[in-house]
Amino acid sequence: MLPADTDFHAAPDGMSAGEQPDVWLGRVLFAALVLGVLGDILLRALPYGLNAAVWAVAALACAAGLLYWRQRRLPVWAAAFLSTGAAFGLCLAWRDSVYLKWLAAGCFLVCAALAAGVVGGFAPAFASFLEYFGALLRGAARILFGGWRALTAADPRKWRVDALRKPWLAALLRGVLLAVPILAVFTLLFASADRAFGDLITRTFTFDLEFLPRHAAAFALSAYLAAGLLCAMVSGIARYLPDDEALRDIQTGGIEAAIVFGAVDALFLAFVAVQFQYFFGGSGRIESVAELTYSEYARRGFFELCAVTVLTLLLQYFFHWLSRGGKPREKTVCRLLSVLMLLLVAVIMVSALMRMQLYVEAYGLTQLRFYSTAFMVWIGFSLAWFAVTALWGRVKRFTVGMVLSGLVFVVAFYAMNPCGVIVSWNLGRVAAGEPFDARYAVSLGADAVPALVAGLDRLGERDADTVREGLMRQWHRREDDGWRTWNWSRARAARALEGLFGDAPAAVAATNTR
Repeated sequence: MLPADTDFHAAPDGMSAGEQPDVWLGRVLFAALVLGVLGDILLRALPYGLNAAVWAVAALACAAGLLYWRQRRLPVWAAAFLSTGAAFGLCLAWRDSVYLKWLAAGCFLVCAALAAGVVGGFAPAFASFLEYFGALLRGAARILFGGWRALTAADPRKWRVDALRKPWLAALLRGVLLAVPILAVFTLLFASADRAFGDLITRTFTFDLEFLPRHAAAFALSAYLAAGLLCAMVSGIARYLPDDEALRDIQTGGIEAAIVFGAVDALFLAFVAVQFQYFFGGSGRIESVAELTYSEYARRGFFELCAVTVLTLLLQYFFHWLSRGGKPREKTVCRLLSVLMLLLVAVIMVSALMRMQLYVEAYGLTQLRFYSTAFMVWIGFSLAWFAVTALWGRVKRFTVGMVLSGLVFVVAFYAMNPCGVIVSWNLGRVAAGEPFDARYAVSLGADAVPALVAGLDRLGERDADTVREGLMRQWHRREDDGWRTWNWSRARAARALEGLFGDAPAAVAATNTR
């Protein structure tokens, strides 16, 4: 495999002896330019939906094709990560939430980086936490910041003329030259026969010099990202760790780890003892002991306790790795102290989740509160997974399980539709006489529209009017959407709004007469 930091002009191991590296890089450059053109056609339309999904899947398909073309095979783990990345790319055309789109984009980048790492020798099933961290960091950096190096690596002056005279290349060019005029004729006829189709073609392929900077920016950014992705995938990201001998010298016995674990356990035990006063005392106990109101207690401490949970996981991992040279009896003591620490952290997590529950009951559910709670649950799962794997020496199973569970959690978010859950939860509070933040509910976007439409009759007159006005604005914006910005949630919201407002022109006229 070609190491990540090797000169691009060095011939990859999978390349045949007669194939020049510059010819191979020319293929990468050509694919990047094609993806740049595709990005100009697709990604100028906002908000992103089907266009971003199509471009993301096309980029990974090109990467898989070039990799297979070069090596005559596709590593199993690389294929798995590429398929998972393509699935997250398609998620961009599923939900409308900005939070979910960023999560899907992040998972797409993670999968692409890990696939590039597999090509470079990274073994996901047997990799440590440091190896995963290195593969993700180096892979993401190569994809996001290596585009310029990739675009300028191929030197057309060094391409062999014989390599450009391939039979398949000549056939490809002849096919394109024959297809273009035929497609142009049929396109003109269809556009003349159907106005909607004509408008679609006009919106998609119209090139206005006034928007030349926008075209140039879309093309350049798409080609740049595609070049980084393709070169990272084809050349691979080298498996990189500090020298094994240096790592072997960085270790302690089990006594040092036991002292650290025992001290932390004592601190956690003191904190948990205080928390039990709140678990069974109710609001009066909270106000008398902590000198806080019920809402202040609910608001305070959740994120600090989240940080404690994350740091505990890192502490456990690091000191078990550091004390790997300890004696069997010392390791047994460390495991017992670790189990005690995990049990205490479980109580601390219950305290944090209880605070968040009180906060939600007092003020309602928001996206930040939802995702913060979900993150705490994922960390709790990671701690439990640590207890059954790394604590008993199966460290590498812990790392791969933690990464895969994170990807599964994101898929679960998409299936749950957090914005719909938030609206449904807050609507349920209305029956108990609690206030409803109508403006915030409308700001949640298309994902929340079906739940809002279904719950309009449960709102007071003022909140219902606010929701209708916000939904009407979404109805107006929806009329300007093209196929490139199509999104499943937006299409579903449009059907719900059509059932609510009926005919669009009549709804617009009614709004303008107010």
